[in-house]
Amino acid sequence: MANRRLSLEFYLAARRYRRRGVRRPFFVSWRITDRCTRRCEYCDLTAGPTAELEPAEARKLLREMIAAGTRWVNWTGGEPLLRPDLIALAREAAAASLAVSVNTNGDLLPEVVSELPAGTRIGLSLDGPEAVQDAIRGPGSAAATFRALEAARGRGLPVSLTCILTAANCDSLDYPLRIAAEQRLPISFQPVIASALGSERRHSLSPSPEQLTAAYARIAAEIRRGNRWIENSLQNLEHLFGRSPVGAAPCVGGALAVRITPDGSLTACWGRQIDGPERIAYGPISFADAFSRLRPQDCSRCWCSGIVEANLVARDSVPRIFARAFHELARSVPWKR
Repeated sequence: MANRRLSLEFYLAARRYRRRGVRRPFFVSWRITDRCTRRCEYCDLTAGPTAELEPAEARKLLREMIAAGTRWVNWTGGEPLLRPDLIALAREAAAASLAVSVNTNGDLLPEVVSELPAGTRIGLSLDGPEAVQDAIRGPGSAAATFRALEAARGRGLPVSLTCILTAANCDSLDYPLRIAAEQRLPISFQPVIASALGSERRHSLSPSPEQLTAAYARIAAEIRRGNRWIENSLQNLEHLFGRSPVGAAPCVGGALAVRITPDGSLTACWGRQIDGPERIAYGPISFADAFSRLRPQDCSRCWCSGIVEANLVARDSVPRIFARAFHELARSVPWKR
């Protein structure tokens, strides 16, 4: 019930935006650090020094987010658990009745899992069998994922999986599908983007067209068969694989969702402006003012599975998409009034 209420609240916020243009920073994806314990082939966020907010600044920003109407904050990185103040931030967010989620590579989670607030959703990556995952993310990555899963389960925290589709794992999808079903974990599939995160470098893991076609067919067949653990809706999958773009419908970026970079800047788009002109600096102005200056996006090329699902909700005039799409995205995210 709690997760359905969160989903319904988002749907109603999307309807208000669609009908009356009322914007609200409902969902915040906070990339709190670019530091990381690993060096994934398709990520360059760790390549150079990045300014970060001081703990007092981060706490102030969180409180302004709460005051502005944020309902869900997702901490990511880098490795967000490298921030010593993350636990305190997560606790404060949960105390204010925000849904809290943390995307982690799993390396540090067993050490701090007991300190996270109850209900924190843990996002882990599962790209394939051990040899495949370790080749992409570094030796020991697969083992760290399963240690983190065990630690989160021991604490009673909900866990979701993400599988990044690359040239290295498109032929190994039976493995993450099987693990998700056996462990009863929601899993989303996300094609890798061609350039490394944080740079324009073309990495070596882009799948061939033939691999993408086969991967689409495999995942779509599971969705049509009623696989309850796959978070992607079929419309989402068709968009991500370029088969049926969602369209300029309006994107929730800058309207109902916002990204925050390590230095506190706000951006509307999940795929652009990492250091571009559409970053709005936080500090000289408040979070609410910075959010109001963002330009809502109308891009039909979004690569982010979760945002595409949210766009489907925002586009529909009836909550039929909500029932499958955003509910599936949010079903493991805690919510309380």
